[in-house]
Amino acid sequence: MEMRKMMVLTISIVSCVLCMNGQTPLEITKMGVEKYNAGETEKGIELLKQAFEQYEPNAWFYLGYLAINGKVEGMSPESGRFWVEKSAEQGVGQAQMLMGNLCLSDNKLDDEKFMKGYAWYRKAKAQGVQEAVASVAQMDSIINSFSEIEKGIYLRTLCYQKEYELAFEWFEKESNAGNDSFLYDLGFMYYKGIGTKEDCAKAEEWMVKAATKGRCRAQWFLYNVYTWGENCFKEDADKAVMWMKKAVAQGYNQAYFMQEYQNSWMSKVDR
Repeated sequence: MEMRKMMVLTISIVSCVLCMNGQTPLEITKMGVEKYNAGETEKGIELLKQAFEQYEPNAWFYLGYLAINGKVEGMSPESGRFWVEKSAEQGVGQAQMLMGNLCLSDNKLDDEKFMKGYAWYRKAKAQGVQEAVASVAQMDSIINSFSEIEKGIYLRTLCYQKEYELAFEWFEKESNAGNDSFLYDLGFMYYKGIGTKEDCAKAEEWMVKAATKGRCRAQWFLYNVYTWGENCFKEDADKAVMWMKKAVAQGYNQAYFMQEYQNSWMSKVDR
């Protein structure tokens, strides 16, 4: 908490002098790292704190990393992790790599922490962190070894974590490989433009594939868009009724109740 307050404190005199000499917060960060690695730990941490106060994400990472390892007086490991994550969110590759490691080293590792760690590794790899290349390859191999049910659980976790582009990449890959489980997900992401550009033609293509494979949610989706002509879908009563009946046959409750409602309504009209 004390370190968070530092963000709004007046910059120290020494820091101002450094800035007057034309040194940027990033340059001050590099000086701090050099001093620390050379054995001048106190001076190194002092410089990192100065850069930290000037909103330098790289300083957040280095100081946070040291705090996690109990090297910064007045800054707890928990606070250190907070600032490492803030640095990672700003695109610092080393921070992203460390966040991946921290997620996967958690004693209570579950699907959410596993996929969050994977997402951080992917981001670190995109930033050119060589260490992340092997980590991503290893985790790709693990995910590919999952059963269909396990993949469904783990990969959809990416959507809950708002890692939409990564989720889309996997859904497309799995769907093209013949995995029916993600046909609906892929179609819906095309329909809403989530993780990719909106493309109604592709949305319809994948939704029809999913519905044809007996996926009830896709059948119900098609019933609705063909009934109301939503987005770029044109109204088509015949298609709407066809997909509703298929959903009913699959035991999809919403479709069943809608069919019952329509039958009741039509019987009153016939009278």
